Formats: sequence, C-alpha cells, structure tokens
Amino acid sequence: MLYENRYVISDQMMDEYIRKVLCRNIRLAGLVFALVSAVMLVFTIVDGMYVLAAVFGVCLIIMVAVPLLTPPLTRRQMRDASEKLHGGRLCETVIRFGEDIAMEEGTVNMRIAYGQIQRIIELPSVCVLVMGKQNAVLVDPKGFSVGGYKEFLVFIKEKTGAV
Repeated sequence: MLYENRYVISDQMMDEYIRKVLCRNIRLAGLVFALVSAVMLVFTIVDGMYVLAAVFGVCLIIMVAVPLLTPPLTRRQMRDASEKLHGGRLCETVIRFGEDIAMEEGTVNMRIAYGQIQRIIELPSVCVLVMGKQNAVLVDPKGFSVGGYKEFLVFIKEKTGAV
C-alpha cells in the first residue's frame, strides 16, 4: 500500500461533488433552456400571443427550478442510500492505493483497477476519480493517513493516464 485515505464524507465534500460533477450538465442545460424560454417569452408577449407566452413562462419556471432543485434532491437521495446501506449511520471510508484501489465503507468492500479511472477532477474539498457517468471514487485531500495529497496526485495521474 502506497497511499491510504480515510474520511467520513462531509456535507461540503458531497455538495461540491454533486454540484460540480454529478449535476454539472443538468445545470448547464437548464441555463441554456431557461435563456431560450426567456427570449421566447419576451417575443411572444411583444407579438401579443399571450397563450403561447404563458407556455413559455411555465417552461421558464421549470427550466429554472430543475437546476436549482436537482442538487439538493440528489444529495438527499445519496445520503439516504448510504444510510440504508449502513443501517442508518455514515461510515468511515477507507481507500488504499497499491496494486489496485481497495475501498471499504462499512461492510462494503470494492476493488478497482487503475485503468477504470477515466478522469481526475480536483475540487477544493474533494478529489474525484471518475470511472464513468455514474461512478466515482471520492478522495479527501486532508484524509491521507499514509502518504500525502500532492504526491498522491502525481501517483494517480501516472497510474491512470487520466487528467
């Protein structure tokens, strides 16, 4: 084992991961569609098409609401799933980096090959090792009990070839 990372996920880590990784595309798409809806709303009001303006107004409300509501709902769903998995409590996550990535969280154990890591996203309170659209390993930059964060970043980038 070259590196070991231990943490209990904090609200800040989870929020950053959800907002900047999981829900990033939803937020961007919501912004684009909200702008389109707003422009169409203005044009339909100017042209006196009030029924169509009402439709675009509803679309605008939905396009603003979805990106705002998705992160907190996702956070709640993730927290609930984790608590159900571990009997109503949050467990310490232990990740060991050696020949492969060994992850333990409560009674759940998982092994991950370095080749599965597609991308590395460094955020202020969490480093995200992305394995796909729905899978990632979260690493706490302050949670290293073996090795240090800066050395770990060099190591993981070399092992995975990910950026």
